[in-house]
Amino acid sequence: MMDRGTNIAFKARLYMLLGKYPEYLIADPAERIDRALDAPIALGSLDLTLLAGATEIDRVCAHTVMVLRGEACKPLLDALGVMDPDRIVAMYYALPDYRRESVKNDVAWAFHVGNAPEGVGDVIDQARGWLEEQDRMAADRARLDATVPPAVSARLKRAERVMLYRQAGVAIDVTPEELVEIEASERIGTRVLANVGLVREEIEALGEDRHDPEAQEKAIRRAMSRMS
Repeated sequence: MMDRGTNIAFKARLYMLLGKYPEYLIADPAERIDRALDAPIALGSLDLTLLAGATEIDRVCAHTVMVLRGEACKPLLDALGVMDPDRIVAMYYALPDYRRESVKNDVAWAFHVGNAPEGVGDVIDQARGWLEEQDRMAADRARLDATVPPAVSARLKRAERVMLYRQAGVAIDVTPEELVEIEASERIGTRVLANVGLVREEIEALGEDRHDPEAQEKAIRRAMSRMS
């Protein structure tokens, strides 16, 4: 199970992503996935997964972030102050630094931000690093796709589209061969997420030493020893 800090970090990333690319704010998940895969700017695999799973309330939160970037609207803050605290914290961190203090003038928002999980800002910074690396990998993959035969590129994109459709609960016809490949990929993905969770767990257990490189290295080794 994903810890609260990581969950908030991923929500914040999704709200920032939807705000940066409002063409993904559409309700139809299939069209959202198609737009993301066919966009001229390649997105990383985690961003694609976040977009595929975006719910109606995620889109409301992302639109709220877009509005609050321009000004702190008190009626809007009041109306959304009853939302799940983690979503409020995610919207707060999805805002640019210069807008964050203004939303804390609202009592509910200030309370939830003040009671966010310890170190959530650090988790969001770490997630930003992972995602920037994924962006670089996506750009490299796009350049590679341009060099392979069109049939190979189409097959790779088809596999990615099928997996994202399945993650979003969108019906799509697949061949038996595709199903075998997809199920194998999903098992690998589940194992990778579990291993990332082990690393996060060991790092968090360090407490005040979590910023010490030597302590981090030992924590990562402990996590690796627990990995399947």
